[in-house]
Amino acid sequence: MSFEEDRSYRLTMARAVATRFIATYKLVPPIDVERFCIEVAGLHVYYDEMEDEFCAILRRDLMAILVNQKHPRVRQRFSIAHELGHWYLHRDEAVMAERTATLKTINKLLDEEANSFAAEFLMPSRFVRAQVRLGMVNLDTLARYFEVSREAMWYQLNHLRLASKISSM
Repeated sequence: MSFEEDRSYRLTMARAVATRFIATYKLVPPIDVERFCIEVAGLHVYYDEMEDEFCAILRRDLMAILVNQKHPRVRQRFSIAHELGHWYLHRDEAVMAERTATLKTINKLLDEEANSFAAEFLMPSRFVRAQVRLGMVNLDTLARYFEVSREAMWYQLNHLRLASKISSM
């Protein structure tokens, strides 16, 4: 399997893990990601001042996600879901190190996987498609409905090949 095929498979699997959680726990948007962290994952969520370049940090040793309190709420939610993705997807990163060439490549792929997980967790495909079918075709309206940023919503819409049906005004 080529790296690109492996990458595509891994991103698909990251989304599948999020989809399984949505179905298993009967979650509906807007997903309460903090509650999920606490009640299901057993992770604490703490808000603190951080340098602007840090959105959130997963601390496995503390079983906690530290979140930048200065960031907008929608960014915090995506960051928490991103770190939750790392929590579930990357418990054994040593396996990944054997299969890729460089640490930079590994980190990039792990972050892509966490982003895919976060997008699917906060904006589940079946709910996004349903809202678009029901006529919710404004980017801002969709972003507010799912409580995510415009950028995150656009990322998910592109993934679902729905972007051409959406107005940005």
